[in-house]
Amino acid sequence: MISLVGLLGFTLCACTDSGKPGDYFSRAERTLNIAHRGGVAEGPEHTLFSYARALESGADVLELDVHLSRDGQLVVLHDSTVNRTTDGEGAVEELSLTELRALDAGYRYSPDGETYPERGKGHQIPTAREVFERFPEAPYVIELKRSGQEIADALIALVREFELEDRAIIASVDGKTIRYVREAAPELLTSFSLDEGFDFIDPPLETFDAYEPPARFFQLPFAAIDDTVVEKARMKGVHLQAFTVNDEDEMKRLIEAGINGIMTDRPSLLTSLLADREMKPSAE
Repeated sequence: MISLVGLLGFTLCACTDSGKPGDYFSRAERTLNIAHRGGVAEGPEHTLFSYARALESGADVLELDVHLSRDGQLVVLHDSTVNRTTDGEGAVEELSLTELRALDAGYRYSPDGETYPERGKGHQIPTAREVFERFPEAPYVIELKRSGQEIADALIALVREFELEDRAIIASVDGKTIRYVREAAPELLTSFSLDEGFDFIDPPLETFDAYEPPARFFQLPFAAIDDTVVEKARMKGVHLQAFTVNDEDEMKRLIEAGINGIMTDRPSLLTSLLADREMKPSAE
């Protein structure tokens, strides 16, 4: 089994994103607990309520997805429509911020599939600005859910305004969009796009010496992480963040492998597992 020290002891490489190695994520000395959408299993996703609960339960990092509203506001929501998570319908890009904020963002949340304890409690779709204002000290992983320069520029401006350069990773599955972010704001931290992820995973280990990663952070499905992927990351100074991990045994496997971050819908569970691991050496 690959040791935790082995993976966290990377020598960081020169990558296309020039965010400094002294950022929050690089300084971390253990696997980071990343609350996926604020912890989907523990509260209504992408709400200020859930972000606060996640941090209180021990999450280290908040994961956000962002869209642009019809009037150009950067709003926090996973889907391109409001149908799945609210009491409304329609595409985010076709609704104004006022229309979006009139919806009940806790309407669909159910911890057991039968009850809906957060309906009518005032949960709204937040703007990214509101999240940063409410949690000014939190680190973030932020995914651009739309492609293109407009949404990238909006996020870049906000990250700079709130001075999040060393504790916010910007992500996009779209290669063109994330490469634009790196060109427009080389001081920011970025992660691999979808095509860049395949470029990392596909080559055999024997031919990997010549590979140069485009960024220092790679979010990928937990099932894709094996000893070869971890060894490639170690070789090239790439920080792996696994998603979306809700099974206790899988969390333990990844913690033991030394993964840099785990995105989970159950941040309170991951908190307890990380605490157990930290207590073991002194207990033995």
